[in-house]
Amino acid sequence: MFISQLSDSAKKMTSENTETEQKTVRFNVGGQFYEVSKALIEQHEDSMLARLVSDTWLSNPDITIFIDRDGERFKNVLDYMRYGKVSLPITVSRETFLLDMEYYGFTSVDTNNSHSTPELSQIDDSESNKEVILRCVNIFQTKNLALAAMKKSKEKLEESKKKTGTR
Repeated sequence: MFISQLSDSAKKMTSENTETEQKTVRFNVGGQFYEVSKALIEQHEDSMLARLVSDTWLSNPDITIFIDRDGERFKNVLDYMRYGKVSLPITVSRETFLLDMEYYGFTSVDTNNSHSTPELSQIDDSESNKEVILRCVNIFQTKNLALAAMKKSKEKLEESKKKTGTR
């Protein structure tokens, strides 16, 4: 009797786990693997992802869907889907992000007037990204120049000591 109850409990848990597993969709985007809740995808029913998932997922929910795009940038698309806005890392330009959004079927993103669309007002402007990069390069160059000057000064001092015979 106890074994029978245990077996029934195990079957129920396995059934619940299977249902939970089927509530996610697996993507291979440019070699990067993502597992995303199906509910998140369904919230954006007009997107290419929703159409792709509904057709593929219904026929075989265990399949990993391959998308031939940049896998690193896909996480920005997922953030947009989750939060309705995104802060781009310095390595991703606004233009590239908007191209990805267009590819994935997000037509509500207004590329001409970022101030009227709240989700775009959160995106780092590529010009400010360039300014930050230039500032970092300038700091690096200044540091390298200072190190080179210090090295040259040290060499001259050692050379001078050798000539005078002091240590």
